[in-house]
Amino acid sequence: MGAIISDTSKWKRTKILCYLNYICAGASTQIIGLLLTSFERKFGLSVGQLTVLVNMLFSVLLVGIPVMTIVISKTGYRLWVILENVLNLVGLAGLGLFGFLFSNPYHGLFFAVACYSVAGCISEASTSAIIGSTPAKNKDRQMNMLHAVNGWGLIFWTLSGVAVFNVLGENKWFVLPIAAGAVALINMFFALTAQYPEAVPEGDDVVPLKDVFKSKIFILLLLMIMMNGAIELCLGSWVSRFTEVGLHIDKSKADLLGPATLTLGMALSRTFFGLKADKIHIEKGLLITTFGAFVSHMIIVLAPIPALSFVGCFLEGLCAGLMCPGIMCLLVKAFPRGGAHIFGTLNMFMYIGIIAANTMVSKLTTAAANGAVPEGFQTLLHASTPDDLGMKLTLFIIGMVALVMFFVTIATIKELKKVVAAYEASKTTPNT
Repeated sequence: MGAIISDTSKWKRTKILCYLNYICAGASTQIIGLLLTSFERKFGLSVGQLTVLVNMLFSVLLVGIPVMTIVISKTGYRLWVILENVLNLVGLAGLGLFGFLFSNPYHGLFFAVACYSVAGCISEASTSAIIGSTPAKNKDRQMNMLHAVNGWGLIFWTLSGVAVFNVLGENKWFVLPIAAGAVALINMFFALTAQYPEAVPEGDDVVPLKDVFKSKIFILLLLMIMMNGAIELCLGSWVSRFTEVGLHIDKSKADLLGPATLTLGMALSRTFFGLKADKIHIEKGLLITTFGAFVSHMIIVLAPIPALSFVGCFLEGLCAGLMCPGIMCLLVKAFPRGGAHIFGTLNMFMYIGIIAANTMVSKLTTAAANGAVPEGFQTLLHASTPDDLGMKLTLFIIGMVALVMFFVTIATIKELKKVVAAYEASKTTPNT
């Protein structure tokens, strides 16, 4: 059986499984961002401890993805995807329970995040690769629709958080992660009954990972995915707190206006590209959105009034929505028979960018509190507090990263044309 299986009817549960995996992944990144202030107030956690919890997911992913990539490549998907949903159930539900059950609330939250972080390793090493190996007339459309589901999942969790805080009250915040754990429980059915493709396709043209790292196109894609991680996930993880602390909006409105405007833009962008993938040039789309991410970050941090910052969040969502699935589409074009090991490696490098960006928030906030940031930045960024200055300065730097990504994208597109041409030529050249 090859990488792309021709019979589409038996893969419906597989696709639903992948969609729910990404909805759970969205809960992992979105819910903790909504609850940072609640953890701070309820359990007395410091900014440093909050940073550790945010970075825990990405640090475990960074270490765990290459391990899971190797293991899945040798043992297949089924067992590990089932385990993924067990760990998501324990971790997500535990995020709402373990802070109360452990004698030290921080240790309980740390354990919960660790559980769903390991689940995230399995998801990142498998979900995109599984979708990439299921039958579809248009691979770009299928990949974008997978990421669109993730975007709508982020909106769902954001609105659910707003509903919990406003209807049940902020002291009932634990209902939200427990509900996310219930989704993982439901997804267990699909994990147990779905059909799975081969983790590494059969054939002589499968590219070994050691040879992949010798490829210029792969190095460029690694640079793109690292910068994408910093651009997309940094703002996504901290936007709720940035809106509350930096823009001085109360929590109920901050959770709605900050994360919702960002994730709405991402979901609309991914849905649009998913539906229109056969009519849209993905490479040109990446050029537009990488430069647009630079512009939107400048709007977010330099706008003198909060309303313009929210416009910037929405524009950033529109731009970031195409970046990750777009890079995955370029990966499929560059390595048509790549397998789980290549997808997993690319995702691993994305989290290097995420960890660097999240750490920058903590370091710059501390530097601002100690007066180590020049006063000119405080005036330029309209910052009134050290927390405000630290996060705005981080987002300003991330905006510069987006500008660099624009130029790297140009180089990647040029190299991709050469790779695709060489691959097509190799298929038409008779064996000697």
